Amino acid sequence: MIPYELEETTLKLPDSDQCHIIIITGKAKRHQRFALRIQEEFGDLVKGWYEIDKNEAIKFANERDKKTNKFNENPESKLTRVIKVFREVGIVRGAKKAFRKMQLLIFLRGMSSDFDINQINIFDGELKRLENRNVVDKQKIHPRDINTLEFENELKSKKAYFLLTLGGPLYKDFIISSVEGAAINQHAGHSPDYKGGNTIDWALYNRDLLKVSSTVHITSTGADDGPILKRSNPTIFISDSPAIIFNKVVALGTELMIDAVKEIIVDKNMKVYDQPKFVGNTFLSKDRG
Repeated sequence: MIPYELEETTLKLPDSDQCHIIIITGKAKRHQRFALRIQEEFGDLVKGWYEIDKNEAIKFANERDKKTNKFNENPESKLTRVIKVFREVGIVRGAKKAFRKMQLLIFLRGMSSDFDINQINIFDGELKRLENRNVVDKQKIHPRDINTLEFENELKSKKAYFLLTLGGPLYKDFIISSVEGAAINQHAGHSPDYKGGNTIDWALYNRDLLKVSSTVHITSTGADDGPILKRSNPTIFISDSPAIIFNKVVALGTELMIDAVKEIIVDKNMKVYDQPKFVGNTFLSKDRG
């Protein structure tokens, strides 16, 4: 669980007798498990659970932001139309290569139905066990409401020590610093080599099995590039599909997160491993083709 190839430093966190926790997740079953496992382990220390949902009404974003948020209200936005024109006239470079790449990556992940079925098979039984473990009701929030001053004030009002995240947008610095202790993110990937999205797919695509990993790191404004607390690899069998491997990685990461939080509660001098700059790759959705 220790990234020995990285430089070790010590992160000194503020002393506190009340290490309250705020959770931010997506809405998939793996995210639900994350939130409920945290609540099972830490009980009344959890003071809030926000579930990011694009179907939720925008609550905090100001009127100017709402007017410019074309994608939520009008899928045929100006940028969408520009992209269409570029595609129609054949200006998008490497289209054939990108399409082949997309085919390979879709093969790795499998069809979306297979991906969802594997989530059900892996997590449903445990979710039933955990369903009575929640100590707070989840609150749905639109992703555009996350990086707002209103949400910052809401977090500060809860006087939380930890902000624990799985999924969601990149977080602004004022959101990260809204908690008294540490903001910590769970990343399904091997940082610093594989940051961003779909990183398990990319590790499999590159036959880089030693870097099919889960990373728990201090949240930063960049994609998965904060100091690392824990990193480990799941057990993989030949019969495992890419979807099963991905969900194993996420389940492992949640347990790494729990271990890291427990250690910080006991000792505020936390060993971390800085990620070097300009090392590894950050993958975006567009990289899939």
